Amino acid sequence: RNADAAEAASQRPLHYGSIVQLRHLRTKRYVTLKTKLSAPLQSTSRRVELQAGSNSSWFRINPCYAHKMQGEPVPLLEAVYLESVKLADGWNLNWARCKNLAKDEVFEVNCAKGGEGFSFELYSRAVEQEPGSKSYALNSGQPFTIFMPHFNRYLAAS
Repeated sequence: RNADAAEAASQRPLHYGSIVQLRHLRTKRYVTLKTKLSAPLQSTSRRVELQAGSNSSWFRINPCYAHKMQGEPVPLLEAVYLESVKLADGWNLNWARCKNLAKDEVFEVNCAKGGEGFSFELYSRAVEQEPGSKSYALNSGQPFTIFMPHFNRYLAAS
């Protein structure tokens, strides 16, 4: 029965306004905001690290588009903002193109006021937004990859 309950929970669509934690599959650590530390390369932003989960690891899924509403299911490939629950007020998980100390161009993941949107890919397409619908929703408990639509690239850890 526990396996059935876990399976049912993982088939629940996520909605705008849902609070989530993003866990790195290999390390089993969570994307965590360090509110008192500036980001290493973009000093106006807050640092983001992989750590044990805490309330600094909670992010609210918000729509990027004004015509989307809180409470609606998050469709596949939809650009979203991931707002820090701890900071709120538009502090979103962000990526920024920067140069590191070796002058190489890199992308830093941080938390910034405003920030850029992300899309989620490679998750189960088994959850319909509504029964009989051909539109599918992002669902909880499933692995995914984060996509940066502005550069047509996937986020990778290093």
